[in-house]
Amino acid sequence: MATRPAIMGVGNGLPQLERMLSPISESLIPGNSLNVGIQKVTIFAAGLLNLEMLLFRTCILLHLQHNWRQTIRRLLLITRTGVPQHLWSIVELENKTRRHNKVSESSPTVTLRVGVSSCLLGQKVRYDRGHKRDRFLSDELGPFVDWVPVCPEVESGLGLPRPTMHLAKNGDSVVLIETKSGLDHTRTMKAFARRRVRELRELNLSGYVLKKDSPSCGMTRVKVRNEKGMPDRNGVGVFAAILLQALPNLPIEEEGRLHDARLRENFIERIFAFQRLNMLFTGHWTRQQVVAFHTAHKLQLMAHSTKIYRDLGQRVAAVKDLPRTEFRDSYIGDFMTALSKVVSPGRNTNVLQHCAGYFKKQLTFGERAELTDLIHDYRKGLVPLVVPLTLIRHFARLYDIDYLKGQYFLDPHPRELMLRNHV
Repeated sequence: MATRPAIMGVGNGLPQLERMLSPISESLIPGNSLNVGIQKVTIFAAGLLNLEMLLFRTCILLHLQHNWRQTIRRLLLITRTGVPQHLWSIVELENKTRRHNKVSESSPTVTLRVGVSSCLLGQKVRYDRGHKRDRFLSDELGPFVDWVPVCPEVESGLGLPRPTMHLAKNGDSVVLIETKSGLDHTRTMKAFARRRVRELRELNLSGYVLKKDSPSCGMTRVKVRNEKGMPDRNGVGVFAAILLQALPNLPIEEEGRLHDARLRENFIERIFAFQRLNMLFTGHWTRQQVVAFHTAHKLQLMAHSTKIYRDLGQRVAAVKDLPRTEFRDSYIGDFMTALSKVVSPGRNTNVLQHCAGYFKKQLTFGERAELTDLIHDYRKGLVPLVVPLTLIRHFARLYDIDYLKGQYFLDPHPRELMLRNHV
């Protein structure tokens, strides 16, 4: 193996790093992605003792690019540096998975069925025959789900085109009326909603995405005009209200809130978890299956709520002494309540440090320092969550830590969605 040149500090290391990376700029996605990568790796370079660790950090950062295997090969060719087999194993394993499967091993074996407001998929069902197509839903999430589109206005018989409608206070109640004529459609919409929600319940949905601000589908902060005609943002759409009440454990979000990276990651995490819950409790489930399911989700639960994590652990330990229906309903309810709590960087950091404890006897001093630094960098907002997770997944495979390899915290949803590249 070729001798690896040492990078002793900022003064000597950074120019060498920039010379190393600059010739491969054309192999990356057009734009400023390489410059961003150089800046991030440059920040990391201070204090690194050898090129091997620098290359590994570079590989992690280039994992955020689409062409990363080709880029790494170019990088190694340029530096003429030998790299240990365990670094290559990351590249090979990731790419074998992508080559033989349309989705990665973290993807579900059964496609999710998710309800959605029809206009968000591009269907021209709005009052003016328009649509509100959301590209994340249709293009990025679409390959992983079977959509169940619903347009309450059209399906309840209001037709196309139709007059605009809004919510309005009427004494102690809220009604759905046409803006110009004042014609009241509340009773029609509620009757349709109750019937349609019963049908949706039979489809075993894993989630639902609603159209924000809609007087029928808005989930929160929908405009409600008071007696003076002034709007207050404190309403819920007529259809959405019945859906939320009938299916309290179902992950439900508005497309507008999904533009927030943390809320998006949380929602996608919940729909995949809810699907696994439904698969567990369909048919005759056993105590052993419940214990295995709970064990695989321990770190995920810990990240969301330590209290519910402890409560569910005690309940699972006593599962054989509880009525089956009571246990199932309470477990599903509390499990989904825990996951609905958006994870903070601090709580994720605690779980990452917990994961690191499983390697304390196997890692070298340098490896432990590297992992610790990445976890701290994540907490400070210098790198996204995918960076320390990639290193933890690598060590879990390298040292064959079965407990960690089976944890959904490391892979709660398909990596192709790249949700943790942004949180």
